[in-house]
Amino acid sequence: MKDNYISKEFADSLVGQTIDSAQVGVTITDPSQPDNPIIYLNNGFTKITGYTSIDTLGRNCRFLQSDVAGEEAVEEMRRGIKEKKPVTVELRNRRKDGSVFWNEIYIEPLYREGKLYFLGVQKDISKQKEYEENLEKTQEQVSQLSTPIVPITKEFSILPVIGDLSYERFETIRNYISETYHSMHYSYLVLDLSGLGKYDDMVADGC
Repeated sequence: MKDNYISKEFADSLVGQTIDSAQVGVTITDPSQPDNPIIYLNNGFTKITGYTSIDTLGRNCRFLQSDVAGEEAVEEMRRGIKEKKPVTVELRNRRKDGSVFWNEIYIEPLYREGKLYFLGVQKDISKQKEYEENLEKTQEQVSQLSTPIVPITKEFSILPVIGDLSYERFETIRNYISETYHSMHYSYLVLDLSGLGKYDDMVADGC
């Protein structure tokens, strides 16, 4: 039965290698030292931020904060640390090269042999945020550039589509049509594309 288990030394090494190769950033800070400095970081942190261990160890995590970090999120993070409670926030941080990225940060207090540490996990969510922002713009465009469905006869209605048509906007329009179908009772709906600007290949395939 004993052969079914791995040694503690190997387990510790395996866990360390796993954390170090993770695609997220991992840091540990020591609040018993002045300014709660970083005492550990993995390779994922360096890949996300560009900062190496030489740049990072001994510093407080706030050096990543940009001038557009978000005051409410920063305050929420500070409150979680002060109250020693897990907290997740989304901040706009700055990489070593000066570029700004969206950082989802999870912080959790850890206790080892009665001593308090803080575990920090950083995840680059810039692409997710960009998608959300584009979707919001798309929804605004639908409201601003598309007039309501206009009844022509009892059976026919028309929906003018104005401006550029991304796939996200196309999906929003299609959902709008589905939501209004039963309340408007039309048999045929004509999309007026005379005011259409550019559209992408995914729209063409979807149509």
